[in-house]
Amino acid sequence: MRRVILCDLNYTLAANSHARKDEEYRTFRDFIRRGEEYRAWLVTQLQDAQHDGWKVALITYRLAVYQDDTLQRIAEMTGHWTPDEAYFRRPGVQGDPARVKRLMLERAIYGRHGKPGEATYLALESNKATRAMYQAQSIRAVDVRALRGDSIFVGLQEGLL
Repeated sequence: MRRVILCDLNYTLAANSHARKDEEYRTFRDFIRRGEEYRAWLVTQLQDAQHDGWKVALITYRLAVYQDDTLQRIAEMTGHWTPDEAYFRRPGVQGDPARVKRLMLERAIYGRHGKPGEATYLALESNKATRAMYQAQSIRAVDVRALRGDSIFVGLQEGLL
């Protein structure tokens, strides 16, 4: 059975999403290229999961126009780590993050990996409404900010999450 981690970008993998509003950055693209930072402890856990056979899918509400800059910055800032797959919001796709990510599941991810039950999913997600959407899809959803660097997988195994 396939095992897939659905990793949110803003406020989950990205450690300083709040900083993009700083006046230091002229544009959002400038923030991505010069300022966005990532949780090193989470990257390490994602790498370990990949070595254990999990696929890591970055799934984000961020517009697809920023996909190349974002993936390049992630690789630069994490010692060349990259997710196995990346899903960014396509032009014309409207709605809140939960709706957009549900469409990504239905239109791309389930077709590639199977629905829950056919594949094992774990969602790392900052947005409460999106976590609820995942749970309604029978996908375990965790807000990694509450872990503060503790192991996601240990927490799951010990029933803490």
